[in-house]
Amino acid sequence: MSSQSRNNPFRAAIIVFTFVAAITLWRYSSGSTTSTATASRTAPDSPVMAVSKDHPNALSKLAVDIRQTATSPPTLAVKVTNNYDSPLTILTWESPLDPAAIALGLLSITPAGADKPLDLPIVQFRRVMPPEPDNLVTLQPGESRGQDLVLKEPAVPVGELGGKASIYIKGSWSSVWPTTADKLTPEELEKLQFGDSVLSGGEFKSDVIEVTVG
Repeated sequence: MSSQSRNNPFRAAIIVFTFVAAITLWRYSSGSTTSTATASRTAPDSPVMAVSKDHPNALSKLAVDIRQTATSPPTLAVKVTNNYDSPLTILTWESPLDPAAIALGLLSITPAGADKPLDLPIVQFRRVMPPEPDNLVTLQPGESRGQDLVLKEPAVPVGELGGKASIYIKGSWSSVWPTTADKLTPEELEKLQFGDSVLSGGEFKSDVIEVTVG
């Protein structure tokens, strides 16, 4: 019997063993991956999901209104009302309650007869972390807070407004918490919109009003 014939059974055994090992390894790897994915989907009580589930409509319950209170200089009263059934704490940065709302580009101003809003200069601010207590506003259910915004140079080219202009305020909530300010931890204030308990990203927009320029 030739050497090749004597080695055939040995080679066949190696091939069978290799095939079985490969199948076993493939089944083990496949099962491990499926198990990991399932565990990830069913991880209990993720903080972010819990907040989203418990307060899914909270940001939409923050109503933003504006009205004119003076014509010379043109002055707007901006108000935020909590129509939610729980207290909400708002970070005023880049919100309707930010004193720099005009400089941040939150106002849309379209002079009468114009087909598009004015291209207002926008200022970028570097904020000091963490936010100070006066940067946080807690609104109980039904409570409102507001501020006055004065349209004046250099933020607003008043001379380009003519006699009237259509104005509204629009933006996104940076950070809102479904609790009162005194219950926020230093860690939550450091993380802001990246924290587990925060609500953020929802948009706000007021109705359009016609403003008279005196």
